[in-house]
Amino acid sequence: MDKEGCMLCDKSIRLPLCFSCMGEEIKSWLGAKDPRLVELLEGNNFFLRTYNRNTEKCLSCAKELNVCVDCYTYEVREILETYNPEYIEEFNEIFSLAIPKRRR
Repeated sequence: MDKEGCMLCDKSIRLPLCFSCMGEEIKSWLGAKDPRLVELLEGNNFFLRTYNRNTEKCLSCAKELNVCVDCYTYEVREILETYNPEYIEEFNEIFSLAIPKRRR
């Protein structure tokens, strides 16, 4: 495994932004749409915080990176598909740099 890679897909982290910083933006957007989904996102973030192995730091908060933006947005998209699929198109327009296929 690549020491600097994503803990979910093991690919290089191409955008040094941690899921916590990205998550805050997503929670702000999602809270205006459906506050119940913010709790699901929080649970997912708690799980992702257990991963830790990188020395590369987030450009925004300087925390260690562990999950790439593509995998994080994929995980959020899974929550939306399950609980509120009508938000997926808008989510993709706002937050997705690229829509990855299943990466695991």
